[in-house]
Amino acid sequence: MATKIISLQSLLLMLFKYLIYIGDEMTNVGQAAYELQKKSAEIINVIDMQREMQKKVAEQIEEIIKNHRDYAPEYYIVYMLQKNRVIPNCLKQFFITRKTRPVPNYDCSLFSYNNKKEELKFHWAIPDQDTCEYLLHNQDKLSTEEQELLQFVEKFASGTLV
Repeated sequence: MATKIISLQSLLLMLFKYLIYIGDEMTNVGQAAYELQKKSAEIINVIDMQREMQKKVAEQIEEIIKNHRDYAPEYYIVYMLQKNRVIPNCLKQFFITRKTRPVPNYDCSLFSYNNKKEELKFHWAIPDQDTCEYLLHNQDKLSTEEQELLQFVEKFASGTLV
């Protein structure tokens, strides 16, 4: 199985958990990052980290749906990850609701919700640029889950992902 294993990923996973519980206060997140950097990093599988993050993302999307019952009959939910420029190894997540379909970009996933049908749809996910390049250049080494992601990345790279 061609899964990248990076010791830095365990740091990101632990820090992600801190972000969920302490919100966006820079001093608390900064202190958490500093404390985690002092510890020895353990090796973690990137796919395992993704699964853990998906649990929290699902909770946030449920909350958005609950709070946007009257927003529009159908709308989009953009999930974005952004590296913090000030705090190394810190990821910040954003959820943006909008009535128009966004243009695909790196570190974004797109969902839509139909209030009348009470139906949530997943449209696509684009990882960061380095991961996109890895997927495109190592297609013969990819796991089944990575192959699914590759389909979105190929369409994104060719400009046909909408």
